[in-house]
Amino acid sequence: MAQNSSRTLKMMEDFMVLRNAGHSIPEIAKMNGVDFSVVYRKLDEIAEKNGVTRESLLETPHPNYSRKGGSKMAVYRLKGKTMHEQVKHGFTKADFCAKYQCTEEELIAQIRKILCDNPQAVNEILNDITANEKRAAKSKPKATKQTMVPKAEPASDTQPVEPEVTPVPESATPLTKEQRLAELKAKKQSLTDESQEAIKRYAEADREYSRCCAQLTELKGQNAQIEREISQLGEQLGKNVVKIEEITKKSEQALSDRAKAMKEREVFASQIADVSLEISELLAVQLIACDDGTIEAIDEPDFVMNEEGANKYYDMLVHDPECSEFCIKHVGLFARAMAIRNNSKDRRVVVTFEDDRLTHYFARV
Repeated sequence: MAQNSSRTLKMMEDFMVLRNAGHSIPEIAKMNGVDFSVVYRKLDEIAEKNGVTRESLLETPHPNYSRKGGSKMAVYRLKGKTMHEQVKHGFTKADFCAKYQCTEEELIAQIRKILCDNPQAVNEILNDITANEKRAAKSKPKATKQTMVPKAEPASDTQPVEPEVTPVPESATPLTKEQRLAELKAKKQSLTDESQEAIKRYAEADREYSRCCAQLTELKGQNAQIEREISQLGEQLGKNVVKIEEITKKSEQALSDRAKAMKEREVFASQIADVSLEISELLAVQLIACDDGTIEAIDEPDFVMNEEGANKYYDMLVHDPECSEFCIKHVGLFARAMAIRNNSKDRRVVVTFEDDRLTHYFARV
């Protein structure tokens, strides 16, 4: 813990120097050996210490990129995976607007487009962003001096800083990916055990129902015979009628138990599928491929990108008619991304290209 605190302090001291040198926030985090989310949580303190705004710290330009002609990361480049990851890391509307150089209205329009205008999904993501804004407002230390902040296009929904509020400690941060993964695996095992028990109960109820059906068939046959011999077998008929009623009740109960067990099994199967899908999503590696030829891993700076075989894919792509509209640089970037994805045997790799045409084509191969 002490080592992590010292790394965080060093990162805060070196942040402005590294930023002015053109390094991005993920690069600064990696250089100082801290998590990507730690830097975002400390942006308010860094901004106040250096007399700048938090939004301006999110606008770090790429050293090989000229802002002439527009923003590098326009709002339409915001994708679903990136959006959810950034919300998990505490992004507010102001953070999104600053990073993607857009207005709040443009941001909300892009969110609706990503979520296919699903009202429930849109409300959930906006509620998460609002919660981030409230946490950011509460975690801001009391201002010791006023900083003149230029007015942005539209004002964000960030609530005003409350006076004398103690910052939220780092121990109160959300679960890490590893903790959440362990939690989901434990939940999956528990659901699997309960599902197995439901399967056993279903099998036992089904056997009991089959036995009851067989007994009913036999008894009804006997009852038909008894009715023909009613004068001689009246007493036996009475006993069988009572027994039929008892077994009928057992049959109805067994049938009810079987239906209940069937529903439980379906519910557990659905929950297991949902948990398995979430585990798969958490294990996926998110990569961003930029037009300048760089490929970066989101939140996993130590992920090894094995580009072996890229030349083979390049030779294949240059002869593909669908690639004729791409320039040689894009084809080379695409071939490297294919090699990284295909060489990752134990992890699913999702690549988002800065050029949407490459992203759409990549999803088909």
